[in-house]
Amino acid sequence: MYPWLALRPELRYPRSSGDFSGIIPRMKLHSPYLICGAQQHWGAKSIKGNTSTMTGHPANLPKFSDLPLNKGDPLFPARGLYGKDDQLGFLNRQTDAMVAEAAKEIKTGEG
Repeated sequence: MYPWLALRPELRYPRSSGDFSGIIPRMKLHSPYLICGAQQHWGAKSIKGNTSTMTGHPANLPKFSDLPLNKGDPLFPARGLYGKDDQLGFLNRQTDAMVAEAAKEIKTGEG
């Protein structure tokens, strides 16, 4: 479902079962998520209203224990956050402003 998990298996599960807001901040800054606006989303460059000012984590996210766990789901699913048929996950929280800010970070088109 999320191809980036195959590239970064350490991001599959949080270190604690309390919530999943700690998963993305452990990513390296050279991650492809910068292009998706995650740097801004997770507090590196806070866009008003998207992050907690104290932690830099996304605001208003439920704990894992509050998400529905369906039969056959893997441990610590975050699927219930955006609905049963969602394919985008946290990309649902991405805004045009985040993409525009992230695009400013791109220096060249070369790897």
